[in-house]
Amino acid sequence: MKINWITLRIYNLERSKEFYGDFLGMELFREFTGPDGRRFAFYRAKNGLEIELVENGQVGERGLCTEQLSIGISVEDYEVVMEEARKRGVITAEPAPHVGKLEYFFAEDPDGVAFQIIKE
Repeated sequence: MKINWITLRIYNLERSKEFYGDFLGMELFREFTGPDGRRFAFYRAKNGLEIELVENGQVGERGLCTEQLSIGISVEDYEVVMEEARKRGVITAEPAPHVGKLEYFFAEDPDGVAFQIIKE
C-alpha cells in the first residue's frame, strides 16, 4: 500500500499556504481552481508524501473535525522550527520527556490540524 496524499479541507488557502510553505518548508508543486470555483494547492514533503489543501469557500476561522487528526513530520532543524513555532504561537504541546529517544512537540495549522513535529 502507498499513501499518495492527505486531503485537508481548509477555510483560507492563502493563510494555509503560508503555514505549509513558509513555516513547514514543504514544496508547493501544483495549484489550481476547479470548475466550481474551489481552490486547490498540493504540497510535497522531502519523503514524497503530499498534502492537498482544498479551500471550502465557507466563511469561518477553522476547519471542522480536526480533533481526531494529526500528521507526524520529521524535521532536520528541529530547534529552529520549534523556535519559529513559538514565535508564531502555533505550539499546542511543548516538548516533554518521552520513553526512548523520540523528541517532539505539537503544533497546529490555521485550521486546527495537529502536527507532531519530530526531531530527526
